Amino acid sequence: MLDRWNTTVEPEEEIWHLGDFALGVSEAAMAALLVRCTAA
Repeated sequence: MLDRWNTTVEPEEEIWHLGDFALGVSEAAMAALLVRCTAA
């Protein structure tokens, strides 16, 4: 999923996450995921 995200989303794009995509995930785990995403 991250590979597809990073090939689709450009670094200068603004992304709005609407919904509970991080529900139940620790802050540390979410931070570790976001540093791997383009335009996070």
